Amino acid sequence: AVVAVFVGGLLTASNPCSLAMIPLMMSFVAGSKQTSTLRALGLSLAFVLGLAITFTAMGMVAALAGRIYGDVSSVWNWIVAAVCAVMGLHLMGVLPLPIPQLVKVQPKVRGPVGAFVLGLLFGFVSAPCAAPILVVILTYLAGTHASVAYGGLLLLVYALGHSALVLVA
Repeated sequence: AVVAVFVGGLLTASNPCSLAMIPLMMSFVAGSKQTSTLRALGLSLAFVLGLAITFTAMGMVAALAGRIYGDVSSVWNWIVAAVCAVMGLHLMGVLPLPIPQLVKVQPKVRGPVGAFVLGLLFGFVSAPCAAPILVVILTYLAGTHASVAYGGLLLLVYALGHSALVLVA
Protein backbone atom coordinates (compact mmCIF):
# COMPACT_ATOMS: atom_id res chain seq x y z
CA ALA A 1 0.00 0.00 0.00
CA VAL A 2 2.86 2.40 0.76
CA VAL A 3 4.36 2.04 -2.73
CA ALA A 4 0.91 2.27 -4.33
CA VAL A 5 0.02 5.53 -2.57
CA PHE A 6 3.41 7.04 -3.45
CA VAL A 7 2.82 6.20 -7.11
CA GLY A 8 -0.71 7.59 -6.75
CA GLY A 9 0.80 10.82 -5.43
CA LEU A 10 3.17 10.99 -8.39
CA LEU A 11 0.26 10.43 -10.79
CA THR A 12 -1.90 13.15 -9.26
CA ALA A 13 1.04 15.54 -9.22
CA SER A 14 1.35 15.20 -12.97
CA ASN A 15 -2.18 16.36 -13.77
CA PRO A 16 -2.53 19.96 -15.04
CA CYS A 17 -4.42 21.11 -11.97
CA SER A 18 -1.70 19.99 -9.58
CA LEU A 19 1.12 21.13 -11.84
CA ALA A 20 0.05 24.67 -10.91
CA MET A 21 1.88 24.26 -7.61
CA ILE A 22 5.24 24.24 -9.40
CA PRO A 23 5.06 27.79 -10.82
CA LEU A 24 3.36 28.87 -7.59
CA MET A 25 6.29 27.63 -5.52
CA MET A 26 8.87 28.89 -8.03
CA SER A 27 7.35 32.38 -7.97
CA PHE A 28 7.29 32.28 -4.17
CA VAL A 29 11.00 31.40 -4.14
CA ALA A 30 11.83 33.95 -6.85
CA GLY A 31 10.01 36.64 -4.87
CA SER A 32 12.36 36.02 -1.99
CA LYS A 33 15.21 38.52 -1.60
CA GLN A 34 17.79 35.78 -1.17
CA THR A 35 17.40 33.12 -3.85
CA SER A 36 20.34 30.78 -3.28
CA THR A 37 19.91 27.10 -4.10
CA LEU A 38 19.98 26.20 -0.41
CA ARG A 39 17.30 28.80 0.41
CA ALA A 40 15.14 27.61 -2.49
CA LEU A 41 15.42 24.04 -1.21
CA GLY A 42 14.54 25.16 2.32
CA LEU A 43 11.46 27.05 1.12
CA SER A 44 10.40 24.08 -1.01
CA LEU A 45 10.80 21.72 1.94
CA ALA A 46 8.72 24.05 4.13
CA PHE A 47 6.01 24.06 1.43
CA VAL A 48 6.11 20.25 1.18
CA LEU A 49 5.94 19.94 4.97
CA GLY A 50 2.80 22.08 5.06
CA LEU A 51 1.22 20.06 2.24
CA ALA A 52 2.20 16.79 3.94
CA ILE A 53 0.64 17.87 7.24
CA THR A 54 -2.66 18.65 5.51
CA PHE A 55 -2.79 15.29 3.71
CA THR A 56 -1.57 13.38 6.77
CA ALA A 57 -4.36 14.91 8.85
CA MET A 58 -6.88 13.78 6.20
CA GLY A 59 -5.54 10.22 6.44
CA MET A 60 -5.66 10.21 10.22
CA VAL A 61 -9.25 11.48 10.22
CA ALA A 62 -10.30 8.81 7.68
CA ALA A 63 -8.66 6.04 9.72
CA LEU A 64 -10.22 7.38 12.92
CA ALA A 65 -13.66 7.50 11.28
CA GLY A 66 -13.26 3.87 10.21
CA ARG A 67 -12.39 2.84 13.76
CA ILE A 68 -15.27 4.82 15.27
CA TYR A 69 -18.00 3.48 13.00
CA GLY A 70 -17.30 -0.13 13.93
CA ASP A 71 -17.23 -3.32 11.94
CA VAL A 72 -19.03 -2.96 8.62
CA SER A 73 -16.25 -4.67 6.67
CA SER A 74 -18.52 -6.90 4.56
CA VAL A 75 -20.44 -3.90 3.26
CA TRP A 76 -17.41 -1.61 3.20
CA ASN A 77 -15.57 -3.80 0.67
CA TRP A 78 -18.42 -3.16 -1.78
CA ILE A 79 -18.35 0.56 -0.99
CA VAL A 80 -14.59 0.73 -1.63
CA ALA A 81 -15.08 -1.17 -4.91
CA ALA A 82 -17.86 1.21 -5.98
CA VAL A 83 -15.77 4.29 -5.12
CA CYS A 84 -12.84 2.84 -7.11
CA ALA A 85 -15.11 2.20 -10.11
CA VAL A 86 -16.69 5.67 -9.99
CA MET A 87 -13.32 7.42 -9.60
CA GLY A 88 -11.87 5.29 -12.42
CA LEU A 89 -14.72 6.34 -14.70
CA HIS A 90 -14.12 9.95 -13.66
CA LEU A 91 -10.40 9.68 -14.48
CA MET A 92 -11.22 8.24 -17.93
CA GLY A 93 -13.64 11.11 -18.61
CA VAL A 94 -16.64 8.78 -18.86
CA LEU A 95 -18.34 10.12 -15.72
CA PRO A 96 -17.58 13.80 -15.11
CA LEU A 97 -18.12 14.67 -11.46
CA PRO A 98 -18.48 18.22 -10.18
CA ILE A 99 -15.67 18.35 -7.62
CA PRO A 100 -15.85 21.67 -5.74
CA GLN A 101 -12.85 23.99 -5.74
CA LEU A 102 -11.95 25.82 -2.56
CA VAL A 103 -11.38 29.54 -2.51
CA LYS A 104 -7.90 30.73 -3.39
CA VAL A 105 -6.07 32.22 -0.43
CA GLN A 106 -2.70 33.90 -0.62
CA PRO A 107 -0.67 34.15 2.59
CA LYS A 108 0.97 37.48 3.36
CA VAL A 109 3.86 35.96 5.32
CA ARG A 110 7.20 35.48 3.56
CA GLY A 111 10.11 33.10 4.12
CA PRO A 112 9.91 29.55 5.46
CA VAL A 113 6.79 30.29 7.53
CA GLY A 114 5.03 31.69 4.45
CA ALA A 115 6.06 28.64 2.39
CA PHE A 116 4.78 26.36 5.15
CA VAL A 117 1.43 28.20 5.34
CA LEU A 118 1.20 28.14 1.54
CA GLY A 119 1.76 24.36 1.64
CA LEU A 120 -0.96 23.93 4.28
CA LEU A 121 -3.41 25.91 2.17
CA PHE A 122 -2.40 24.24 -1.08
CA GLY A 123 -3.14 20.87 0.52
CA PHE A 124 -6.78 21.90 0.69
CA VAL A 125 -6.78 23.69 -2.66
CA SER A 126 -5.22 20.75 -4.49
CA ALA A 127 -7.50 18.16 -2.86
CA PRO A 128 -10.15 18.48 -5.61
CA CYS A 129 -7.43 17.98 -8.24
CA ALA A 130 -6.24 14.86 -6.46
CA ALA A 131 -9.77 13.71 -5.60
CA PRO A 132 -9.99 10.59 -7.78
CA ILE A 133 -7.02 8.91 -6.12
CA LEU A 134 -7.30 10.68 -2.78
CA VAL A 135 -10.94 9.62 -2.31
CA VAL A 136 -10.03 5.99 -2.99
CA ILE A 137 -7.23 6.07 -0.41
CA LEU A 138 -9.39 7.79 2.21
CA THR A 139 -12.27 5.37 1.59
CA TYR A 140 -9.87 2.43 1.89
CA LEU A 141 -8.55 3.77 5.20
CA ALA A 142 -12.02 4.34 6.59
CA GLY A 143 -13.10 0.81 5.67
CA THR A 144 -10.10 -1.20 6.82
CA HIS A 145 -10.15 -0.08 10.45
CA ALA A 146 -6.54 0.93 10.02
CA SER A 147 -4.77 2.55 12.92
CA VAL A 148 -4.64 6.31 12.95
CA ALA A 149 -0.85 6.12 12.63
CA TYR A 150 -1.12 3.91 9.53
CA GLY A 151 -3.64 6.33 7.99
CA GLY A 152 -1.27 9.20 8.67
CA LEU A 153 1.66 7.25 7.22
CA LEU A 154 -0.17 6.41 3.98
CA LEU A 155 -1.23 10.00 3.41
CA LEU A 156 2.24 11.28 4.33
CA VAL A 157 3.75 8.99 1.68
CA TYR A 158 1.03 10.11 -0.77
CA ALA A 159 1.89 13.76 -0.04
CA LEU A 160 5.59 13.10 -0.64
CA GLY A 161 4.78 11.57 -4.03
CA HIS A 162 2.40 14.45 -4.74
CA SER A 163 5.17 16.95 -3.90
CA ALA A 164 8.11 15.28 -5.65
CA LEU A 165 7.89 17.54 -8.70
CA VAL A 166 8.02 20.66 -6.51
CA LEU A 167 11.28 19.51 -4.96
CA VAL A 168 12.76 18.63 -8.35
CA ALA A 169 11.76 22.02 -9.78
